[in-house]
This record gives sequence, C-alpha cells and structure tokens, in this order.
Amino acid sequence: NMSGMRGLTNFIKEIKDCPDKQTERERVKLELAKFQQVFHKAGSGMGSYQRKKYVCKILYIFMLGYRVDIGRKEAVQLCGAKKFSEKQVGYLAVGVLLHEGHELITSLIDTLQRDLESTNYEVQSLAVTAIANIGGRRLAQQFGESIINIMMSQNSTTQLKKKSSICLLRILRQHPDVVKPEFMMLKIQQLLGMYHLGMLTSVSSLLLGLVKVAEDTTQYEQFIPRVLEILDQMILSYVSSSKMAHYEYFGVPNPWLQINLLRFLSHFPIPSDEMQKDRWLNIVKHLLFEKRIATPDESSRYITAKNAVLIEVFDLVTKMNSEAELKQTMFLLSEFMGANSNSLILLATEKLHAILRACPDMVPFAAPHYKKILSVVGVYNKTLDVKIIEILFWLCASDNTNEIVQSLLGLLGRGNLETTPIICERLLILAERGMEANAQWYAEIVIRVMSISGQFVPDSTVQVFIQTVLGDPYIQPFAAKLLTQFGGDQSSTPSDSFALATAFILRHCTELIQDGQGTSPSEQYNTLTKDFLSLSTVAQCEIVETLKVFAQKYSDLSAAIHAFFEKNSVNLNGTSTFMSGKTIDLAKSDSVPVEMNSPVLQPRAPSGPPPPATSPFDLPDTPEFRTLLFATQGILVQDEHLQIGIIRECSNAQVKMSLYYGNLGSTVLSDIDVSVNNPDMNALVFDADQPPETLQAQQQVPQTVTANCVKEFAGAAQFNLSYSLPSGERVTLNSYLPAVATSFTSGYVVSSQDFLAAWGQINGQPLEAQAMW
Repeated sequence: NMSGMRGLTNFIKEIKDCPDKQTERERVKLELAKFQQVFHKAGSGMGSYQRKKYVCKILYIFMLGYRVDIGRKEAVQLCGAKKFSEKQVGYLAVGVLLHEGHELITSLIDTLQRDLESTNYEVQSLAVTAIANIGGRRLAQQFGESIINIMMSQNSTTQLKKKSSICLLRILRQHPDVVKPEFMMLKIQQLLGMYHLGMLTSVSSLLLGLVKVAEDTTQYEQFIPRVLEILDQMILSYVSSSKMAHYEYFGVPNPWLQINLLRFLSHFPIPSDEMQKDRWLNIVKHLLFEKRIATPDESSRYITAKNAVLIEVFDLVTKMNSEAELKQTMFLLSEFMGANSNSLILLATEKLHAILRACPDMVPFAAPHYKKILSVVGVYNKTLDVKIIEILFWLCASDNTNEIVQSLLGLLGRGNLETTPIICERLLILAERGMEANAQWYAEIVIRVMSISGQFVPDSTVQVFIQTVLGDPYIQPFAAKLLTQFGGDQSSTPSDSFALATAFILRHCTELIQDGQGTSPSEQYNTLTKDFLSLSTVAQCEIVETLKVFAQKYSDLSAAIHAFFEKNSVNLNGTSTFMSGKTIDLAKSDSVPVEMNSPVLQPRAPSGPPPPATSPFDLPDTPEFRTLLFATQGILVQDEHLQIGIIRECSNAQVKMSLYYGNLGSTVLSDIDVSVNNPDMNALVFDADQPPETLQAQQQVPQTVTANCVKEFAGAAQFNLSYSLPSGERVTLNSYLPAVATSFTSGYVVSSQDFLAAWGQINGQPLEAQAMW
C-alpha cells in the first residue's frame, strides 16, 4: 500500500510528468545520487520506514529499465524485518533484483529458513515466492525438501499449497534431480481431488512438469482416472452454477487447466479400461466437434481460448484410429492456418508438422488442404516457411503430388533466397523418386528447377540428369526441346547447371528436334550462346564443344560459330570434361592447355556399392567417386531407404566433410552403425561427431567428419554403414570418403614461360613417371 509513502507517490508522479526521456533520465540520476549519499551516511542506523521507501523507489527505477547498483543490501535487511509490510517489500525487491549467483544470497538464507518455519502462512508464502523467483541450485538443495513438506502439510492453506507447487515446478525445470517425486505421489493425488480450480491448475502444472522429465512415465498412469474425471466435469458435465464455474474465461471453463490436463494425457496411450476409454473418447470428440458461439471478431478472447484447447486435443486424436476424427483434425488445422492471427498460424503449423512427422499415416487426411497450407508461406518467418515446405514435401506421397510440385515450382519463382535452396532440394528429391515411373516428368521438373534457380542445383544432380536423359531415347527429344525453349527466354539469365545440361544434351540430341517449331538449329545456337561470358569456365568449355559439333553438322551456322569463337577469344585446343570433374580454362588462364578425350556418356549405373578394387583402399574407378573428388557437394551413398549427402571443404592439410543422413522412407531406421577403414593410420587422422543411432521417417541428421593429413599416403578411406529395417532385415552400404592425397594440396599459379622452364628440367626417372587411373 503506497498511500502511507508520500515521497514514493510524489516521485512516481514526477517521473510520469517528465516531458521527454532526457528529463526522466536526469530526474532518475538525481534520485540515485541521493540514495547513494543516504545509504553511505546512515548505514545500518537507517529507519525501517525510510529503508522501505527507498527500496520501493529503487525497485520502481529498476522496472523502468535503468541500471541500479544500490539498494540490494537494504532489500535483504527488509526481509528480516518484523513488520509484514516491510518484509513484503523486501521479498518483492530481492525476487526482482537478486539472481541465483548473487553474493547476498548467503545473507538471505537464514531469513528464508526462519520464514519457511513460521506459523504465519502469509510469511511462508513470501519466502516460497522469493525462492521461486530467484531460483538456482543452492536454494533448491537448501529448501527443496521444506517446500515439499509445506505442500504436503495439512496445516497449509490452499494459497500456500498453490505457491509451493509452482515453486517446486520452477525447481523441477531448473534442477530436476533435486525433486523426488516418489514422496509426493499420494499428496498430488489428494490435491487433485480438491474442487478449487486455482489449486488444480497449479498442481496440474507440477504434475505435467514431473511427467516431462520422467524417464519412466508408467508411475504416473495412476493419475489418469482423476484427470479424466476433472475434464469430464469441465467439458461434458459442466454447469455454470457448479463449483467448477468460478474460473470461466469468456465462457470457456478454465482453459489453462484444460490445456494442462490434455497435455498430460498426450503422454499416455488410450486407457485399456472400458469406462476410462469411453470417457477419454467422449472428451476428445466433444472438444473436436463442439459448435462454437458465433462472434464477429475471430480474434476474440473466446475464440482464442477455444483454439488454445483445440491445439492440444489434436495430439490425442493421433492416438485414435477413427477416420472422422482424423479428417476433422486436418480440417481444423487447415482452417487455423488460413486465419488472420499470426500466432494461430504459427501454432497450427508447428502442430501439423509435429503430427505428420510422428504419424505419416495421417498424410492422406492432410493432403486435400494443401492449398491453404501453401498460402501460409512467407507469412511469418523463415523457420515457419521451412516447416511448411517440409509438410508439402510429405504430402507429395498422396495423389496430389503433381499439383503440389507445380505449387512448389511457383514458390521457387518468387525469388525468396531464404527458402529457395530448400525448395530446390525437395523438388529434386521428388523428381528423382518419380524417375522410374515417369522419366519425362522427372526431366521436366529438373529442367524447370535449373532454369529458375540453377545456382542451387549441385553438380552431381546435373550429371545424373545428363546420364539419365542420354541413356533413355524416349525422353531425349522432350528434354532437348524443353531446354531450348527455356534457354531461349530472354527475360532470364541461364545458370551454370542449366547451361551445362543444355550443352551436353543438345550436343547429342540436336538432330532429334532440328525440325520442330521453336527448336531449329539457329534457335538452339541462340540458346547455347546466350549470356556466354557470364557463365563459369566449365560451362563455357562444354558450350564450345557443342558448338564445334554444330559447326560440323550445320553448314549454315558454321560462319556464325567461327565469328562467335573469334569474338570471345575461344582457344579451340582446350576442352573440358565436366562429367569426370576435370576443367580447363579456355580463354583466361596462362597455363598450357592439356588435351583430354571426353568420355562417352553412358546411362546411369544402378545404385549400390562401388566395384571391388585390387586393394581395399585403391581409388575406385567409378564416375560417382570422381565426381565427389571434384565437387563441393554431392551424394556419398544411397539406397531406397537412406541417402547420405556430403558437403566437402578443403583447406591445406585438412578436409572437413559434413555428412547428412536422410531417411527417404516412412519407416524408422534403427541400430545405425558407421565405421571408417583408414588406408594409413600414421598419415591420415580422422575426427568425427557421433553418427545418429536412429532416423525417424523423413528425418535428416548431420555429422561432421574431419580428415587431417600428417604425411603422404595412397588410396582412400572406406566408409561402411549398416542399419536395421522395422522387419529386422540388416542393410549394409559401402563407399569411399572423397579425401585423397590431392585433396590436401593447393594450386600454385605460374605463367606459361615459368612452367615450361621448370618442365624442361625434369628428365627421366625418378622425377618423371607415368601412371594411369
């Protein structure tokens, strides 16, 4: 009560009357200087009234946001006062001004102990509240048992029991090892039997906290009948004149208690007892299908409270094998995602994401609502957008796959740099999944992704695409035509990935589309040469190789092609073999061009372990491994269930490899075992994070592996992985880590003259040798 402290009342009025922030700062600075002088002069001889008044002012200044370095000692002294009003101010101040590691906590402990043992429940309440507000292991260990005793005592008032249960919840969240739940089980059961909703809300919060930290939740199943009984009285048998009615919130019976109890039930399966099961099902169905009061404002407090309860009901619905309830859940979630409230959109998206991750069987029920889900992208933040994209990705297991993919392609065209890489990755995965069923659809999706956001398409994907198209005569004309048409769009600049794919495929398939509308040789030529100088050296090299072929096949283009070569100073002796990862700069490098024969492209080999080499550590002679050696990212190993992507960073004597274990299916992969066979333990040192032991459906988990080179070595380390399917079948995958001797070297730029001078000094063995790989 501030009516007796005129100085405090006047000070607050003066602060409120300040015309600007600067004036307020000056007034606060003046007051703090006065406090400093008074505390230094008076010391322990200060009167209790003045100490209380000054501490209240300091507390007010602190709550305004100003830094306060005085008054804490005086607040601790007030806690030990005999007058309740002084003690109340003291405990209020220490709860705000002190933290768990403050040096004055030691001075406060004796006072807290005395007040906890007091027969005055109001004094006990002040001490319990202060312990909860300050927190920390020291106070938890010192007074945890005393607070449990207060909560269990028959002499404690309802108000004191409420505060004790909330204090125990704070201790439990910070230091769960301090609270021993086995001593509180009977008392919690008794407290849940009370009809005081404030008490029930506090105890249910404590009960929920205990369940969340428990390793074995079976000991808490004894509370399920009482929890169901309370929910029944609040939801099914609610009467506005009953004992349960004094905690209504805008017509909703105590939504906080409902939420606590529903969250508690979500940790357990549906009860086996028929009576409890019927009550459980009736509560869920009533909340799910309950008609709402019509309100003009959908953001009203009534609607907010009802929606908060419904969000928790959805977790219980996933335990039911009922089509009507599952459909209603997905309908309501989609309605929430189309609401005007950002907070409701966030909650609904988080809940839908969690439900579909845990229960893939619910995908068919969510699929019809994909348009509303799609409309939420960009409403909140990047984290939410990522989850929505994952949801749409999961929904592609339904009949709406093509429509969802087209919608994702539309999102890709918006140019949102935060979500574009994720959308690209998901679309490419979907395209590869559908490749066997419809190769033409696969080709269209990859081409469209490359044409819109090709900078996010990895080289390994481009190589697989080229191999697939050139290995399938059925889709070659379609792919070549689509590349020519998309590449001819003057409103876009081609990416390297798009240019590389266009160069390779038109080189081999140009004659298949030369007579088509919009795909004549001259239009193909325009596509190839568009924005040539903006492309990378690798892409330029492949385009030059294709133009050489065009000059031989189409005499009417020969002059234009030679003029193009001259204009861009193209070195016709240099070539590039992108598909084996080797590159030559045709125009910009001072190094001497090296002749290479481009390998004949073959259809993609079936996935599986690489072919055996002469030695277990010999470098495997496979296109996939060569690609990994020269790319910064790609696929290390993959089968129908599991994909391991890799991002590689080389820095002098260290290669850092980020492995991404991705579960491609809808079942759990367990007992994952990973090992690496080192070709030379004295030369190559590996350091790795722990790999995942289990992968949930559609889950991706990263692992960092670092290879350090101590001295020269030969070969490559074997990567071995095995995992178990739900059927018990054991699957083994093998590959090689792309960390070979050359990965630990760096280039050195020299002029052609210096290079030839050094080369001329090499003459015969042992400086000169030749090996084939």
